Amino acid sequence: MLQWREVVYLSAERASAQNLLLTADIGGTNANFGLFITKESDNKSLLLLASFHCKSGQILNFEEALRQVLARIESLVGVVIVRLCIAAAGILSENRRFVKATNLQLSIDLDRIVAKTAIADVELANDFEVIGYAIDVIDPKSIVLVRPGVARAYANKAVLGAGTGLGKSILFWNVATERYESIPSEGGHADCPFYTVQDLEIVDFIRTEENMLEPLSFENLLSGAGIRRLHRFFGHCINGYSGGELPADEIFARRHDDQICWNTYQKYTQLMGRCAKNFILESLCLGGLYIAGGIAAHNVALFEQEAFVAELKRAGKLLEVIDQVPIYVLADYNVSLYGAARYFMMMRAT
Repeated sequence: MLQWREVVYLSAERASAQNLLLTADIGGTNANFGLFITKESDNKSLLLLASFHCKSGQILNFEEALRQVLARIESLVGVVIVRLCIAAAGILSENRRFVKATNLQLSIDLDRIVAKTAIADVELANDFEVIGYAIDVIDPKSIVLVRPGVARAYANKAVLGAGTGLGKSILFWNVATERYESIPSEGGHADCPFYTVQDLEIVDFIRTEENMLEPLSFENLLSGAGIRRLHRFFGHCINGYSGGELPADEIFARRHDDQICWNTYQKYTQLMGRCAKNFILESLCLGGLYIAGGIAAHNVALFEQEAFVAELKRAGKLLEVIDQVPIYVLADYNVSLYGAARYFMMMRAT
């Protein structure tokens, strides 16, 4: 039996098999499930009734984990769930029925789910693909403006986020459907550019320490594991340092009391600015850049740091473009669950 954390937000008095929708967000560290009440005529009307959370690494068989959630929901609301949308970190198969998780030894197969549960109506999407669909349905108070700009109507938007990995997606306005459509991406695995002496020292340290042959990606440096890599580098720079390895969140929490943690935080901030600038230019997201993930949500002040702003402004002749783009942090932990729910409803409306 998996270890679950459960949160109940609303009562389920109006729940039925026809208006209940279960969503899942399967990331490299956390697996989250959300139970929603939906309105068939409105894909933006979503009420989150309850959420269920466990560590992704505990899940050896996705269908078994799903059965445990379904059993708990049936005991909670007395309804058998027949609709499901799963968002997972990975590249979907051509028919969008299968995914092998990028940072887990776990696969999700919709045909197996249909065969082994009562669920007959199911969708599969990329985890960052659905975040783009959540922007219009989460509480506006959880969308935090961290860098003002002038958003252009109907222009591209982009989503960027760091956690276990680094995710990206691009939103474009579809004139035919009169809504934003989301394009999944694996751009977090693209090579990170380096151009200072310190950058090259970091590259050499990490590749030597880990016997890494491939180039370093943004994910290698901006994920939770990346924070720990940077911390080890700055510890290595101090003779006789034996502070040991700290969790990523603790490194940032101790930044004002520990020089190595401060150096790590500053370098991370600089590299995040570099990544954000490149993605703004690559996506031309004049409608706004939205930064998701726990690292951003717990460190909103990071985006006001000079190290972030200075790197963002290294844009040469396109500095004016960078200055136009508003940057937001998505601080709702359940953003992917909302996004998956809206994605499902949009697919059923077409």
